[in-house]
Amino acid sequence: MDTVSILERIQESKDDLSPKQASVAKFILDNIRDFGIISMSSSEIARKSGVSEASVSRLATRLGYRNFQELQEAIRKQIQEQFASHPFRMESGVDTTQPAYLRVFNLEQCLMQETLKSLKPEVFESCVNLLCEAEDVLLVGCPPNDFLVGYAHSFLCLYRDRVHTIRRLELPSLGMLMDSLPRKSVALAFSFPRYPQDTQRIVEILHKRGVSVIGITDSEFAPIIPLVDQYLITPHKYLIITDPFASTMALIHSLIVGMFTKNPAQYRKRLRMYEEYANRTDIFINKDFSFAELI
Repeated sequence: MDTVSILERIQESKDDLSPKQASVAKFILDNIRDFGIISMSSSEIARKSGVSEASVSRLATRLGYRNFQELQEAIRKQIQEQFASHPFRMESGVDTTQPAYLRVFNLEQCLMQETLKSLKPEVFESCVNLLCEAEDVLLVGCPPNDFLVGYAHSFLCLYRDRVHTIRRLELPSLGMLMDSLPRKSVALAFSFPRYPQDTQRIVEILHKRGVSVIGITDSEFAPIIPLVDQYLITPHKYLIITDPFASTMALIHSLIVGMFTKNPAQYRKRLRMYEEYANRTDIFINKDFSFAELI
């Protein structure tokens, strides 16, 4: 294979493509910055292009690839190169043509849609099962992503025991925790641009110890991806340095709801225990309310 990119091949061949091949080529060009296209099958690309699967194969051949798998690898390489040169998607933070709140809400809504579009039901289900069946769960996230650990811990510990938080690389205490973990342990690790070094090192330690790791990050090219067993993607785009985390919070929420649906009776029992404790210790002003009785 030569070093000609898929974009260059499409450009050179555009006048010789059949209408159906051109439709597939247009779909690729329109989605070449969308990480979701990497994992699409030829049938998915055909359906979204409005053509037959055979047209996808014919385009691959017309562009000089031996088969669809080679075409898909070329798409992956193109996106990877783009990510390496422009890892962070940015919009101008100084645009004053719209109110700031409108720009932020529009951005977060778009990222929510991107996340939903790329979410694979079977992967999500596998992650829920891992969290339900694990003897211990480790929540990993170092500054500035550590608040995600706090959010996940606040609610996950309502539904299960033995939930640990790791927010910094402290080797003596981390080593002691590793030594005490049962074999059936799972880590849920958060790593987002610009990818904290401590998070990466902790995930490396967990990987070497044989702990199953679920990674939540912004891209299939994020540095923790080679070290995790399953991963869930919540894409990012920036106005300023502030991280857009609405879709990540929604994904954590979804995992916890997914766990609840596996065994509602068990989790209601735990919630009743929590409500009794909350009333006994006078945590809340509103004491005439119980989630355990409403869900």
